[in-house]
Amino acid sequence: MFIGQTENDASLIDEAGRILKVDCFLEDIERIVGSRNLIYKPHPYDMRFAKKEYRALKRHTRLSTQIIKGDTYSLLASDLSFETLTISSGTCQEALFFNKKPFYLFKPICNPWDHLHVRLLEFCSPAFWAECLGYKSSKNLITMSYHPDNVMRRFHDVWWGYSDFMINNDQFWLHAYKTSRKNEILRYIDSLKNNLIKLLRP
Repeated sequence: MFIGQTENDASLIDEAGRILKVDCFLEDIERIVGSRNLIYKPHPYDMRFAKKEYRALKRHTRLSTQIIKGDTYSLLASDLSFETLTISSGTCQEALFFNKKPFYLFKPICNPWDHLHVRLLEFCSPAFWAECLGYKSSKNLITMSYHPDNVMRRFHDVWWGYSDFMINNDQFWLHAYKTSRKNEILRYIDSLKNNLIKLLRP
């Protein structure tokens, strides 16, 4: 399954400043896929670019290529047997957790297994930097204020697929949506009723 990306994904820029596309890797794609079928999973937030990418795979490779829709993580979590292929999407890193073998044509923007993960709140805290710079921690160090979940996603307004997960699983927003739709429908019914009354009056 080829994992598509958005056209302006920064991880597609190589060391020379080129924006990498499937056209740069056609021979590699054919070599990795071999005699198997290629399933193309478009990025849901850039369908215009996905159509171009899909056409390039269809026209310029000898592979049997089909497009597939649906949620990426539902596909990864399914019992379907497939491997993943991408230019630089982090989804291939996550595929390992679903026992799906990943292939990279370029490289992901970062390697989570070779880096230390530090939460934003801890990274900005004086205590963290005191430890990094070799100073003894003090009880007088300023405590950072609490930041709500998804603060960086909200700050940059970049949610990717996580927004769908939140909308579909957050009971508060589900209830708010149902309530707002219910009120909207009731307003329409009242409006129709009043119009009918006006029409039926002698």
